[in-house]
Amino acid sequence: MTKEMGHALRSIRKQKGMRIADLVEKGLSSATISFIEQGKVVKETKLQRYCEKLDINPTQFPNLVEHQQKSNAQLHMHLSLLESQIQLNLEDGALLAELRKLEKQGEMLGFVYFLKGLYYFNRKKWDQAQKYFERVVETTTKQKDFSSNLIASAYKELARISFFQKNDLKSALHFVQLGLDRYDPDGDRIEIKYFLLIGKILYLEKLNRVDEALFILDSLWSERYKISSTEILLNMYESNATLLNKKREYKKALQYVEEGYKLASTNRKHRRAVELLTAWGNILLNLNEYETARTMYHLALEFKEKKKIQGNNLFVTTYTHLGLLYKKINDVENAKIYLKKAVEIGKPSKDIPRYCFALMSLADFEASQHAYPSAILYYNEAKELAIAYHLENQLEIILVSLADCWKQTGYQDRYVVSLEEIQKLLLGRKGENI
Repeated sequence: MTKEMGHALRSIRKQKGMRIADLVEKGLSSATISFIEQGKVVKETKLQRYCEKLDINPTQFPNLVEHQQKSNAQLHMHLSLLESQIQLNLEDGALLAELRKLEKQGEMLGFVYFLKGLYYFNRKKWDQAQKYFERVVETTTKQKDFSSNLIASAYKELARISFFQKNDLKSALHFVQLGLDRYDPDGDRIEIKYFLLIGKILYLEKLNRVDEALFILDSLWSERYKISSTEILLNMYESNATLLNKKREYKKALQYVEEGYKLASTNRKHRRAVELLTAWGNILLNLNEYETARTMYHLALEFKEKKKIQGNNLFVTTYTHLGLLYKKINDVENAKIYLKKAVEIGKPSKDIPRYCFALMSLADFEASQHAYPSAILYYNEAKELAIAYHLENQLEIILVSLADCWKQTGYQDRYVVSLEEIQKLLLGRKGENI
C-alpha cells in the first residue's frame, strides 16, 4: 500500500456514496478503514475484505492510482479556474453551489474551503469567511499538505479579516507571522510570501513601528525583480514613500512616490494612484511646498469626483491632509471645511484608523481656534475608538491633547482624570519604549 493508493481507494468509496460507517463490520473497524485510506499497511485479509465491499479487484490497483492522479490534476485545474473567477469578481450563486457540491465530494477539501472563504470575503461576510479559512488551516494541517501553501494563504486572509472587519492590527500582524512561519519556499503559490511580507509592513507602519517596517521593506526591495504582482510592487513603493516621509528622508521618499505613481498610472490602478498622490502631497506638505501639495491632493480627489473608485475610505485621508494643509497656511475656513468633510465621510467608512486620525485632526483644529468644547467632543470620540481598537499610539496623543483642553477650560477635576489616564497607559506598557 502507498499513500497514493489509499487516496485512490478513499475517492472510490466517496464516488460510490459510501461512508466509512457503511463498510464497518466485525473484523473491519473504522480505524482499519482509515489506515487503508491513508496508505498504511494492514493485514491482507482486511484489505481484501475492504476491496470486496467496494467491489474492487486488487489487481486493478496500479490503474486506480493512475486514474486518481489524472482525476486530481483535472480537479485542481477546475478549482484553479474557480479561484480565478472569484479573483475577477465573476463569482455568483452558481459558483457557490458548485463549491458546495465539491465540498460534499470531499476531495481537495483544503482548496475548496479556501475558495469558499474567498467567496464570502468578497461579499464582506466576515464570519463565514473566517470560518472557512480556519477550516483550511485545520484540514490542510491534518492532511500534512504543506507544499500547497494553502495554510500560509489562509493566514494571509485571516489577517485581512482582522484588519478590515475588526481594525485589530495586532491580530493581523499575528496571523501574518503565522503565515510566514508556515510558508514553504519550494511549494505552490510562491508569491504568497510577498503578500504576507507587504501585509506585515503595512500593519507595522500603522502601529507606528517605523524602523521595523523599514527593515523588512529594505530586505523585500532586494527581491522586487522576482515579483510579478503589480499590486505588491505598488504597495512597496507607497510604503517606502510613507515610511521615509515619517523618517524625514524626503528626497528618497519623493523618488519612491513618483516612480510608484507612474507604475500605478501605467497599469490603471486607481486606488493605488489615490494613495500615492496623497502620500506625495504629504511629503510636499512637510517640505512646505504648499501649492504643489494642494495640487496632488486635488488630483487624488478627482478619482472621487469622476467615480473611478467605489467607497470613500481612501479619501478620508486625502481630505484630512488637505484640511491640515489649509490649517498650516492659516486658511481657517477651508481647513474647517475639509476636516469636517473627512470626519463626515469617515464615520460610515468603518476604516477606524483613518477615521480616528480625521477626528484627531479636526479636534486639533478646533483647539487651535480655542473652540475647546468642540475639540473635547471630537477627542472623546477618537479616544473611545482608540481604546476599542487598540490604537495605543493615537490614544497617547489624544489623552495629552484632551488633558490640555480640560486645563484650558478650567475643569481641574477632569484635567486630573486625563492625567491619570495617561499615567495608566504609560505604566501599562511595562517599560516599552514610549
